[in-house]
Amino acid sequence: MPHGWRARSKTGSPGHEQRHDALSAKPRWTLPVSHGEGPMNGLSLPEWWLRAVVFALIAVWRVHQTARRPSLASALISVIFVGTAANLVLEALAHTENQRADGHPFIASAIQVLTLLIAWCATCAYYAHADGTSPAWRITTIVVGLAAVAAVATIAAGIAVPAGEPLYNFGGNSPLSTEATRYYLVVQCYFPFALAASGYLAARVARRSHGPLRVAMTMAAAGQWLLAMSAPLLVLRIWGDHSGWSLSDLIVRLWVWTYFVGALVWVASFGAVAVAHRSSQLASLRRAWRDTRTLRNLLQDLEDISPHKLAYPRTGRTPLLMRPHAALLRTRIECRDRLVTVSPYLATGLPDGTRQQPVAVAEALARLHHHNTIPDTPTRGPSVAILTAETPDRDLLAELADCYERITHR
Repeated sequence: MPHGWRARSKTGSPGHEQRHDALSAKPRWTLPVSHGEGPMNGLSLPEWWLRAVVFALIAVWRVHQTARRPSLASALISVIFVGTAANLVLEALAHTENQRADGHPFIASAIQVLTLLIAWCATCAYYAHADGTSPAWRITTIVVGLAAVAAVATIAAGIAVPAGEPLYNFGGNSPLSTEATRYYLVVQCYFPFALAASGYLAARVARRSHGPLRVAMTMAAAGQWLLAMSAPLLVLRIWGDHSGWSLSDLIVRLWVWTYFVGALVWVASFGAVAVAHRSSQLASLRRAWRDTRTLRNLLQDLEDISPHKLAYPRTGRTPLLMRPHAALLRTRIECRDRLVTVSPYLATGLPDGTRQQPVAVAEALARLHHHNTIPDTPTRGPSVAILTAETPDRDLLAELADCYERITHR
C-alpha cells in the first residue's frame, strides 16, 4: 500500500521543471519516482525481497501439500499461492530495476501482472468449483477470457514504456509519462471486473455454506468488493496526477482505506476458511471419539456373553487416543462380528419384525447379558440377520450403542 507520499520533482523530462514550479504552491499526493531515493511502498529494497522470499517458501509448502493429497481444489489453491508468490518476486525485481537509471521496470511489472492474472483466474475457478454450478463456471470462463485479452494489452503497454522510465511517473504531458500513465490505466481496466466477479462467486459459495465457512466466504466476498471499489478511485488518482488535477484529500483517503480494508479482509478470509475446515474436522473427531466410546462399551458386553474361544484379546484404548477414526472402524467391525456370533441366541428373544429395530435389539441384548445363558462352547447354529438394513442416512449400529447405553444406564 503506497504511503508516505510527497510532492514530486523529476528532472530529465522536457518542460517538467516549469510545470512543477507552477504547481509547487499546491502540493499534490503522489508517489516518489526518483531512482533510488527512500523506501518504496514504505519498504526498503531488502524488505521487498524478504517478503517475496517468505511468501515463495509458503507457496512451496502449499505445492508439497497438494502433491501429497492431490485434488482440484488443492491444486487451485496452490496456483493461487504460486501466482501470488511470483507476483511478489517480480514486484521486487521491478523495484530493483527501478533503482537503475537505464532499467526496464515496466517489463518486470508487466510479467508481474500476468502472474496476478493467473492467480485471480485460479481464485475464480476455486470459488466456482466450491459452488459447483454451471453459472459459476460460465462466469469463470468469461473472467479467464478477459484475462487473456488483458495479458496481451499489458505486455504491449509494458514494452512500449522506454528504458529508464521510473515507476509511478504519472505527472506531466511528456511522452514518457504518457506511456507510463497508459500502462497503469491498461492494467487497472481489468481488475475491477475480475474483483467484482470473484466477489460474486464467493458470495454464491457463502450462500450455500453454513457456520464458520459461511462467515469466511462472506469475508472473502466483502474484501474483494472493497478492492473492486478502490480500483476506479486509483484510476481517478492516476489520471488526475497525469492531467495536473488537485485531488481532494477525501478521494485519496477513501482510496487508501478501501484498498487497505479490502485487502486485509480478503487475506483474513483465507485464514478463516482454513479455520472453518479445521473446525469441521475437529467436530468429526469428537463424533468419532464419542461413538468409539459407546461402541467399545457395547463391544465389552458382547465379548462377555460370547464364547471365550471366539473372543478377541483386550487391547486397551490406545487406538482411541491415537487414531479415532481407525479405532471407530475397528470397533464397528468387532461389534458387527460379535453380533453375528451371538445372533442365534439373540434372535430367540426377538420377533421377526423387530430384528431391524435398534431399541428392541438393545433390550434383548441387555436381557441376554443379564442372564448370560449362552454356553461357553461355540455352537454351529445358523446366524440370523440383525440390524443389517443400514442406509447412508442411518447408522443402526451406532443407534444400537446409544440405546444400549441408555438401557444399562452407563
